[in-house]
Amino acid sequence: MAHVAADGVATATATARRGMTPDRQVRWLSRPSRFALRFIEAYRAGVSPRLKTGCRFTPTCSEYGLIAYQRYGFVPATAKTLWRLMRCNRRRRGTPIADPP
Repeated sequence: MAHVAADGVATATATARRGMTPDRQVRWLSRPSRFALRFIEAYRAGVSPRLKTGCRFTPTCSEYGLIAYQRYGFVPATAKTLWRLMRCNRRRRGTPIADPP
């Protein structure tokens, strides 16, 4: 059985068993978080390529959402992602802004 640390992050043994490298640890995701990840991935595959302008943030807003849901869980990630989307303006030109989750 895989060892899970107190913060809910799987150890390298569990990640290696899933074919992931030990440096990419996986947080056990709730059902709403998995749904949100699938929604963002569907957006990235279907809607995002059709939009002409790019995101001014680094990482992009959708990538930021994926990272946030994997790292923080549903409620905090939803708040962080919505805050990021409110600050985003796809039509605004300028230098990219580095904003890690």
